[in-house]
Amino acid sequence: MLLSNVENTDMLLDKSAFFLDEQIRKAILLLNPQIEKASGVVNQSLNYSD
Repeated sequence: MLLSNVENTDMLLDKSAFFLDEQIRKAILLLNPQIEKASGVVNQSLNYSD
């Protein structure tokens, strides 16, 4: 089956509306603890003394 045939087939398309900004906000909230932990590790490694 050619890709053009798949692209033109309505039965394969399951379209639904969503709000991208809300998806991004939820992803940030979900990943925030991991980001803060990684940020702390990076900050600690940059605080070295000669």
